Amino acid sequence: MTQKKSFFIRDIDASEKQKVAIRQELLCSVTSTKKEELEDFFVIGLPVDIAGQKNCENLVGSVEIPVGVAGPVTAKVAYVSHEGAILEKKSQTFLIPLATTEGALVASIHRGLKILDLGKTTVIVQKVGMSRSVVFECQSIEDAITFSKYFSQNYAVFAKFCEETSSHLQFLSHEIFMRDKLLYIRFVFDTDEAMGMNMVTIALSHAWDKFKRQLPDHIWVSLLTVSGNVCTDKKDSMINRLRGRGYFVTVETRLAAQEVERLLKVKTKELVKTHLVKNVIGSNVAGSFAQNMHVANALGAFYLATGQDVAHLVAGSEASVHFELLENNELYVALTLPNVSVGTVGGGTWLPKQTQARSIILEKNTDTVVKAHTVAAATGLASLAGEISGLAALATNTLASAHAKLGRSKKR
Repeated sequence: MTQKKSFFIRDIDASEKQKVAIRQELLCSVTSTKKEELEDFFVIGLPVDIAGQKNCENLVGSVEIPVGVAGPVTAKVAYVSHEGAILEKKSQTFLIPLATTEGALVASIHRGLKILDLGKTTVIVQKVGMSRSVVFECQSIEDAITFSKYFSQNYAVFAKFCEETSSHLQFLSHEIFMRDKLLYIRFVFDTDEAMGMNMVTIALSHAWDKFKRQLPDHIWVSLLTVSGNVCTDKKDSMINRLRGRGYFVTVETRLAAQEVERLLKVKTKELVKTHLVKNVIGSNVAGSFAQNMHVANALGAFYLATGQDVAHLVAGSEASVHFELLENNELYVALTLPNVSVGTVGGGTWLPKQTQARSIILEKNTDTVVKAHTVAAATGLASLAGEISGLAALATNTLASAHAKLGRSKKR
């Protein structure tokens, strides 16, 4: 039996570009494919030396995703600390870069932003912090209670150890959940400009290595895993719906009925009823925690364009939208996004095109910098715009025709 050749050649003495070329030749060999047949796939328009080491193992090529822009939209934005203090409050104008292959998505979000721009739109961005839950095992329930008490009395020492790993990391809180002899401790950190999941993981591993050395002899405990799903990372969970993770973003607007009818071609009463039967009752029938139409579409497109970890859209899409007719004939619309996990450093945020895409988010002023909380605000605006426009298309039965017109190639 012949030994299979491996694409994992990181240890050979060659540059990343040379390693990519070797893998490409190997890929053609094992698939009996001519290199010319994969020439588009093999073109890599990003810094190979960094990406091959930092972002993607066994690098052989790259794929390109079209990016459109939606907006502009102007909104009042308030940035709130994890303690609840308003750090900054001002009017800002946004452009939203969206990477997608789904025809009609950019047009729909653009239409939604147009009406948000006409309304009294406010965005509240609160940093709640990045969470990670560590699982500890004790020998008995009694031992678990003993360790839980000891940790609660000495958590400040553990916090200090965590903060040794980065000057950009701040320990915020911890919460203990006991399941028989197992302890799940959910830690929350301020990770500054980073999304911070890896930063937190490194900090917790370092802190435990030091903290366990000072445990009293009568306490026996071991770390089973540095992530025990109480975080909760890239999955649905009620704890994140209640506590939030990363940034807790809410967006609300008040829209004049005549503007809704003019731009969206739908009466406000019809829009509210469609919201009720779809997002509220329909979600209830399905047992879904996500009472929204398609927040994941906006999150995925925006995350891809700006270099975020796109898998975070799973938790991010657990969002709730609210449509209500007010007494003055205005339409009130709001969206709550408890789990917006974004950053401007780390992961894929350094990539040149994604960095440039983030740079266009804000209308340029001399003192304007696109920080992580600004990216979070743009996430909320894109998501609510998509909800309003998409629901209007459903209410007027034009969703299918819009996709047929914008989402299908005329050349078949």
